[in-house]
Amino acid sequence: MGMANTFGARLVLARNDKGLSQLTVAERAGMVQPQLSRYERDKVRPTLRIIKALAEAVSVDPDWLLNGDEGDADDDNEGIVRSQFRVPAPIHEAIARQAMVF
Repeated sequence: MGMANTFGARLVLARNDKGLSQLTVAERAGMVQPQLSRYERDKVRPTLRIIKALAEAVSVDPDWLLNGDEGDADDDNEGIVRSQFRVPAPIHEAIARQAMVF
């Protein structure tokens, strides 16, 4: 990977991937554009609230934004655990929908 190995780099990657301007993302995340620019250049460490707001603004997983590809293995394990419990699909979807609220 190498390229997007910092929070800021992943933020830029996600923003460009969605074709969004710094201004649009800043507004969506409830901050001013210069503040967003500092996060993108890794000048400032984001708080958890900021990470969530920025992840939402660029439609990516907050864990990925924070940790990068390292989070992928954990996601796979969760999938395996879930399948072993045999949760009926409608219930699983309802749980997933509840999780989205937060």
